[in-house]
Amino acid sequence: MATDDHGETPAAAPRTDSEGDALQRRLIPVLAVAFAVFAILEVNLLRLQPFQQRAVFLALPLALAFLIPGRSAAARTPARTAVDYLLAVLSLWACGYIVVNLDALMQRMGTPTTMDLIAGTVGGVLVVAATLRRIGWALPVITAVFVAYAYWGGLLPVALGGHTGYSFSRIVTQAFLTIEGVFGIPLAVMFTYVFPFVLFGLVLEAIGGLGFAIDLAEAVLGRFRGGPSKVAVVSSAVFGTVNGSAVANVVTAGAFTIPMMKKSGVQPHVAGAVEAVASTGGQLMPPVMGAAAFVMAEYLGVPYVRIIVAALIPAILYYLALFATIHFHAARHGIGGMRIDAQGALILRVLKRKELYLFTAPVAVLIGCLASGFTPTRSATYAILAGFGASLFFGDRRLGPRRLFGVLERAGREAVSLCCAVACVGIVIGLILMTALASRFAPMIEGLAGDNVYAALFLVMISSIVLGMGLPTIVCYVLLANLAAGSLIDMGILPLAAHMFILYFGMMSMVTPPSALAAYAGATIAGSDIMKTASTAWMFSLSGYLLPFMFALNPVLLMQGPPAETALAATTGGVGVIALGAAVAGYMRRNAGALERTALFLAAGLLIHASLATDLIGLALLGGVVVRQWHRRGHGMDPR
Repeated sequence: MATDDHGETPAAAPRTDSEGDALQRRLIPVLAVAFAVFAILEVNLLRLQPFQQRAVFLALPLALAFLIPGRSAAARTPARTAVDYLLAVLSLWACGYIVVNLDALMQRMGTPTTMDLIAGTVGGVLVVAATLRRIGWALPVITAVFVAYAYWGGLLPVALGGHTGYSFSRIVTQAFLTIEGVFGIPLAVMFTYVFPFVLFGLVLEAIGGLGFAIDLAEAVLGRFRGGPSKVAVVSSAVFGTVNGSAVANVVTAGAFTIPMMKKSGVQPHVAGAVEAVASTGGQLMPPVMGAAAFVMAEYLGVPYVRIIVAALIPAILYYLALFATIHFHAARHGIGGMRIDAQGALILRVLKRKELYLFTAPVAVLIGCLASGFTPTRSATYAILAGFGASLFFGDRRLGPRRLFGVLERAGREAVSLCCAVACVGIVIGLILMTALASRFAPMIEGLAGDNVYAALFLVMISSIVLGMGLPTIVCYVLLANLAAGSLIDMGILPLAAHMFILYFGMMSMVTPPSALAAYAGATIAGSDIMKTASTAWMFSLSGYLLPFMFALNPVLLMQGPPAETALAATTGGVGVIALGAAVAGYMRRNAGALERTALFLAAGLLIHASLATDLIGLALLGGVVVRQWHRRGHGMDPR
């Protein structure tokens, strides 16, 4: 069994000896906690104007991005530290300039002063620089391309997106001095929705709630075939639904689950792959889902609960496929479960622990508030208060001042990278709006695809995966939602299905080589070959490639149809993903030959596709494989 203190959070976030000078070591926690306190109070009290809210919200993480050392921390010098202080101060000044001069900026919109342009230029450059430092080159390079396009786009022919060209002053104004650039919808969603759920997840972890979920999954599933891998799936889904970051999910839950899987006989590259696929799917698992789902609700203008309902069946099918793959893989390789005596007594023992209340109380409050019509923000706030209140009854789990400070500091630190990323993508979105590129991009997709909706979906899939390489899922989704969703909608795809399609493939980039960031994180923990782990993760996540095409072409899987059709589609889809798991593992009742695996792959695709004709053909193919496997078993045949 896992230990009781899985969810224990230290009083302060862990630091290295190279985290700058003494002042820096004191300043970082103070700024991180100040940021967390401001965010959670302001999002509920709403005292400032939206533009001012977002400027203050960005100021502190932007400064922290330069103060918190990155991977090159060991090479820090006094000069480097001084530069970091200067960049942090400039970050506070540039965002503070918006807060102090907001009324004047609005009055002279379109005719910025020299000081306006200086503040806008400094702010925009710092956003890109902070993003480069925290998440790497991918997004800054994309941003630079869009800035160049806005400035020199007049040199391009109209057919390739050419426009009249925009001045440096106009670009700076759009990027940093309006509410359509850095301070646009992505940052607003981060402020309004994402951060409260980041804090909720950390509170749940600190009071032991997430550790309890792992222990319960271990008690229930551990003794079954491939049990440790199934425990990893359940625990990662729980972590992921309150985390929203595939990589963070891998390194958090994987620290417990990957060694557990390896100890049971799972090969290291398979253990890393299972954790990567399970953690990636957490971004799609209701009720919280990942940050991108909040943006989707904002773009579509629908209640967040509707996004949850639409995502439920695909998320269940995704995890059912992974469960099936794990089960058949374990059967093929003779991997059993954990030795657990008196399982019933063990489950009861886990359920009698105090962590049961520390997990169920905040989660029940969250689900109850969402179901009752409260906003996601208010629901997350009440859930945080419920977790804090429940902890007060248990001394070793109590969130006293010191531990609460540590949770707030960790929340502030963990939000830094994503805040920088969404601010940077805000520049891109602002320039897309200014140049009307979205209205040009859709005809380009339609021109390449013609009237073929399959070709259009394929092109958007490739775009999502390519843009997702090296980018957080939310950033990839926001880019493609602005660029490509319109082309799918124009071809008859329902708006909800089009946006969900883009979200899925932005997510799948986390487990798609060559830039499978979640798989790389899993490989690091497992000590396995990176590319072998990534390719295995891609195979184990094939359901994530099939499902988006199916619900885009027939949105009944998104509960956009009569209940009877939805129930039938969910049932046959469930059978289909089980067949897919058998095909990936190459095993059902016995090892599957090439012909049987081909038939299983075909059956899976036909059953997931929601129509009576394909369901009947798929069932016939699956039945044929089952009969053949049963017949071979009776005759002792087992081709390898």
